[in-house]
Amino acid sequence: MNDIELHCIRVSYLAYNFAKYLNLAEREQFALKEAGALHDFGKLYIDRDILFKKETLNRNEIFIIKQHPILGYDVLKNIKIDSNVLRVILEHHERVDGSGYPNGLRNDEIFYMSKIISLCDSFDAMINIRCYKDKLTFIESMLEIENNLNHQFDEFYGLKFISFLKENKSKLIYM
Repeated sequence: MNDIELHCIRVSYLAYNFAKYLNLAEREQFALKEAGALHDFGKLYIDRDILFKKETLNRNEIFIIKQHPILGYDVLKNIKIDSNVLRVILEHHERVDGSGYPNGLRNDEIFYMSKIISLCDSFDAMINIRCYKDKLTFIESMLEIENNLNHQFDEFYGLKFISFLKENKSKLIYM
């Protein structure tokens, strides 16, 4: 398995357990589990040299990387996948301050499941080594989320996520 596949498995696991922590309905829990597994599906259509580049990406490479939510959505909308999962695939890089992509959505324009996957995706990226960065500690990652509430992350879900992480650190096996 490559790093992206492992990342998607971890995000799926984290999202499912966070959904259970939030007492979401079982169908929502499973939708988030599926969305976590598929959120980066569009990266299959991005050149591996760009995906795994260690140096700073140029403007064109950044543009290409930012296409992965649209690519994943466009491919998967043609097969029978829950519409909520499709929406998460498209929106998982949106930010509550409107600075995200692909559509620059803000606050309540962003689907709540997309906000949840964004947290899980970002946290997993922070605590694991990537080809372009070192990992953060568990505490540093929680502080990073806290510092980005109302910018990158929704405050309600962000605070709940931090509480979830604190209460479940020992159960989250991959950390």
